[in-house]
Amino acid sequence: MKMVWIIVRKEWEEVLRSAIVLFTMLFTPLIFVVTGVGSVVATQAAGAEVGNSKDADEILKLTGDLCTGLAPSDCIGAYMATLMLLLFMMLPVLLPTVFASYSVVGEKTSRTLEPLLATPITTAELLVGKIVAAVVPAVGATWLGVGVYYAAIAIFAPTLLGAILAPAWLAAVFVLGPLLAVASVDFAVVISSKVTDPRTAQQLSGVVVLPLVLALVGQSLGLFLVNGTLVGIACLACLLLDVALTWMAVELFDREQILTRWK
Repeated sequence: MKMVWIIVRKEWEEVLRSAIVLFTMLFTPLIFVVTGVGSVVATQAAGAEVGNSKDADEILKLTGDLCTGLAPSDCIGAYMATLMLLLFMMLPVLLPTVFASYSVVGEKTSRTLEPLLATPITTAELLVGKIVAAVVPAVGATWLGVGVYYAAIAIFAPTLLGAILAPAWLAAVFVLGPLLAVASVDFAVVISSKVTDPRTAQQLSGVVVLPLVLALVGQSLGLFLVNGTLVGIACLACLLLDVALTWMAVELFDREQILTRWK
């Protein structure tokens, strides 16, 4: 654990010197908050008219149990509020890739990885340290953004607060989110270990966000609704994926190649 913590501190010190990474970590959640709250408030205002029209039954059919206890005029607002939470779920996937994709390749490029690999640190300790260093700030930034989003909804659309505080959505944010972050970083580390360009690593690791994009599109089109069962299955699948990717990252990390043949 001591060696892991040393790696974590080293990674964080380097991040504090990177204006691009700091800007991404701080302002991306802010943009999501502004976009999310603005969309919900505008949608709820429109829902006041739609809820009293002949389209009200279609809205209730689309939203299902989400609208339990809500007036028809609030249903479309609640639907949009949860849809924006899906958007927030992309943060723990996107934010750490900026960090992790440079983690190995950047050190290869600057020639700081070779001295580190020459120390007694194990491959597992090195990679776990890099994974923790990327996941913790990303998850923290996500939770902070979601907290501000909750507070804004409580102020501007309090009738919708119950919908986004449902157990399924709380589990999605506070359990599935970190699991997704670990999967994202694991994949980025695997890619970073095998490529020689940080931009290539970042672009390839971005494919992890595709399942969330599909979920966002699926719910927006009414193909399904995120519920407790779906979140539970996703959490279990992500946990198994995290274990597999972490093992793969350790196995594929070729210390000898980096120390002797990488150019």
